[in-house]
Amino acid sequence: SETATPMSCTSAGVAVGAACFAAAAATASMQQGARRRASKVTGHATAVAVDVDTDCINAIRFLAVDAVNKANSGHPGAPMGQAPIGYVLFAEEMKLNPADPQWVDRDRFVLSSGHGCMLQYSLLHLAGYS
Repeated sequence: SETATPMSCTSAGVAVGAACFAAAAATASMQQGARRRASKVTGHATAVAVDVDTDCINAIRFLAVDAVNKANSGHPGAPMGQAPIGYVLFAEEMKLNPADPQWVDRDRFVLSSGHGCMLQYSLLHLAGYS
């Protein structure tokens, strides 16, 4: 039996938003490629298989981007680049329990780059911390 990890329990809106963004980017890429070449295209592959890990990583990235934009301060570069390692740490390696944040044996995540703090905020939000 599979056990749910904190990162696989993201809100439906974030997962849908990440999946919609990926589909929109793929469509825009196809349209831009069609403009570059003059040949006719007779068919497109429209089904896009995106795995759960990619959806989670993209959710982390875009939560961070949205937070930076909402704050009108900061730069999303560090969270965008560090989202995959943050996902692996929080989903597969770290021991944490949002229901008991004072748990003595919990792992701690220390992020020394201040400009990347939106990565930590996104990870904590998706893990269930308020």
